[in-house]
Amino acid sequence: MSGYAEDDEILGQAYDRRLMRRLWRFVRPYRRTVFLALAALAAAQASFLALPFILGCVIDLLQGAFSLSDLTWLPEGVRAACDGLAPAHQLALLVTAYGALVLVCLAASALQSFLTGQMGAEVVRDVRRELFAHIQRLPMSTFDRTPVGRWITRLTNDVVAISELFTTGIVVAFGDLLLLAGIVVVLMVVHWKLALVSLATIPLLAWLTWVFRQQARAAFRRVRMFLARINAYLQESVSGTAVTLLFARQDENSRRFMALVDDHFGACVGSIRIHATYMSLVTVLTGASLTAALGYGGWLVVSGALALGQLVAFLWYLGHFVQPVQDLSDKYNIFQAAMASAERIFKILDTPKEKEPAAEEPGTWDWGLGTESGAESRNRGAAIEFRNVTFAYDADPVLRDVSFSIAPGERIAVVGSTGSGKTTLVNLLCRFYDVQEGRILMGGIDISRAPRAYARSRVALVLQEPLIFSGDAYANIRLGEEGIGEAAAEEAARRVRADSFLGDLPQGFRTVLPERGSTLSAGQRQLVTYARALAFDRPVLILDEATAHVDPETEALIQEGLDTLMKGRTTIIIAHRLATLAQADRILVMDRGRLAEVGTHQELIARGGIYARMHAYQYA
Repeated sequence: MSGYAEDDEILGQAYDRRLMRRLWRFVRPYRRTVFLALAALAAAQASFLALPFILGCVIDLLQGAFSLSDLTWLPEGVRAACDGLAPAHQLALLVTAYGALVLVCLAASALQSFLTGQMGAEVVRDVRRELFAHIQRLPMSTFDRTPVGRWITRLTNDVVAISELFTTGIVVAFGDLLLLAGIVVVLMVVHWKLALVSLATIPLLAWLTWVFRQQARAAFRRVRMFLARINAYLQESVSGTAVTLLFARQDENSRRFMALVDDHFGACVGSIRIHATYMSLVTVLTGASLTAALGYGGWLVVSGALALGQLVAFLWYLGHFVQPVQDLSDKYNIFQAAMASAERIFKILDTPKEKEPAAEEPGTWDWGLGTESGAESRNRGAAIEFRNVTFAYDADPVLRDVSFSIAPGERIAVVGSTGSGKTTLVNLLCRFYDVQEGRILMGGIDISRAPRAYARSRVALVLQEPLIFSGDAYANIRLGEEGIGEAAAEEAARRVRADSFLGDLPQGFRTVLPERGSTLSAGQRQLVTYARALAFDRPVLILDEATAHVDPETEALIQEGLDTLMKGRTTIIIAHRLATLAQADRILVMDRGRLAEVGTHQELIARGGIYARMHAYQYA
């Protein structure tokens, strides 16, 4: 299970300028929101910094050591007006100002939180839209080598990590830096010598934070690694519940799961221990700074060099100096996770989409089908020709110099042992992959000259594994095609005998089927895919092991429906069970990527070659 763990590790640096420039593209449409959020954050921090100053002024006013006219930064007219106010009135002004600043701080903080939260949600939406749209246009080979769970992780966890970068990462880090700078400036203004004495522990605190960051990073990785192993084992165990029960592996599974849980627990405890040690040392350093400030500041107050209210404000500022430092340390993991997630997301977005041919006039790749009515087009099917086709997924060719032709409306069966290249023929005809040598023609036109979407729109494919989506029967048959109405969907289901069970569901065709159609049998799911192929009514039909999950009784039930489905269409039937080939006009026998034999069932049996041996083996 190390593959799961390595995929979830946070690697790389915490800040990458190149990635940040690319991420800014998603934030740029909302830059006004960002700037407004930063302005609100600045207002909140400024109000927050002003509160202890007013508190110090109140203390000094109560002691008779302060007057509003002492504030030299106030305009001269305001100072003159304040000089004539009684102490009680000055106190009322200070308390009013304090309350107003508290309200400003709260309102600005709330506004900043709302704006950054909204902006983060918008970024998540836009990234997911673009990422999903791009994934839909990737070559089939990309999905062959990438696990499904990894795609899900990119669209969920990685996108959320990027959102956190902007909601609780950059903006909050900017606020922490602003607060730190403000506190240092205020401390130096109040009494620079006292500030130097109090901040003497800052270099040690910075070193301690750097060490903690390294230790916390390693501990955080371990926690994520063991959590990834738990998730992977859970997925594996739940998927294999039937095997677990059948072979009585519950105790062994529990033992292995508990071992993983214990490893995760140990990693969590280690992370907690590091954090607790860091916080304890920070508390000690903070206490040392406060002690030095209290001692030296107290002596200054006694000697008359510093007012008591100023010392109280100074201690308040100093006590809040450590919190931004801790926040910035915590933000390191957020930045690092976001950079790693951005790297993985942009790796997908940088993957080239399926290549389309150069733009041509539609008439040059119309196969001769687009100019006729739908009925005439269906009745003639489409001629298909493979000319010297060679193809390899990796290094070794799967198809070697394959050539054959199919007449319009002809039913062709393709047989052969596993790995002989049967399914590859289908993949090339559907343009999931492009040929490396040779040509594939439909209606006399090279399909590589047509847009992929147009080429695929001429083919209906029924796979060995019937795919049922979450939704009702109508949705599964129509797949969102507006040109197929509910009546047409019901008619297609009736013609392939799927109405016999769909009509008996609690709400009939409107009954919502669960994911993968788990409430239907394998044969019933396959019948739904037959209805789907019939409803889309395309001139070329491919049945790839389409009766593999249908029992003999169900298969006999749908033979009439299959005959209706194939009528007037060029049909390619791929099957291992030779009994399903009775309706084929010709049979193509594939062997190790080559077209070994071609003929009818009787001709191939009489020839005594590969097909005859396959037939004898199955019916021995």
